[in-house]
Amino acid sequence: MKTLIVTALLFLASSLVIAQSQIRKGVYSISGSISLTSGSSSFQDAKQTSTSFEFSPSFSLFVSDVIEVTCAPSFSRSSSEIDFPGQPVYTSRGTGLGIVLGARYYFPLETTALFIGAGGGLSWSKFGTGDFYNTFTPATKTYNFAVGLDYFVAQALAIEPQFQYRGTERETATSNGIFASIGVKYFIL
Repeated sequence: MKTLIVTALLFLASSLVIAQSQIRKGVYSISGSISLTSGSSSFQDAKQTSTSFEFSPSFSLFVSDVIEVTCAPSFSRSSSEIDFPGQPVYTSRGTGLGIVLGARYYFPLETTALFIGAGGGLSWSKFGTGDFYNTFTPATKTYNFAVGLDYFVAQALAIEPQFQYRGTERETATSNGIFASIGVKYFIL
């Protein structure tokens, strides 16, 4: 019984300093996402299939004990086919490139670290059908504001739920919304 109590106390004591040791000047971190989506739909006699791939790594550095700066490039590819009966299959494809720069302010607690952040970036895309594949569009501006939490499950690994307000501005259109996500972040000591 003593061994169990001592082990539990040691675990508790070590977990209390985890967030404090990761959230400090000079620590790097990496995170990001990879997604592959495939689907199909139909409307009356027409059938559509689509596939998309996105890769978005994120690289960060703590420039002070509570401020982190981030650079997040992104790449995406998509393709779609629409089959109308008695018509040639309509095929389209797209490519996207982007970069987002951001900053976060952390409030380190015991095994967690709350944060608020903001960022902005640019993205370019091109789409085409058949043999026609146009040039990249003028840049789309993006911005976001976030609030979240890094919950440390290991010395250098955190689960990261967050809420974001995101917006985009194109030449002729704007959009915005609130998003919730959960991710994983690895800290390089």
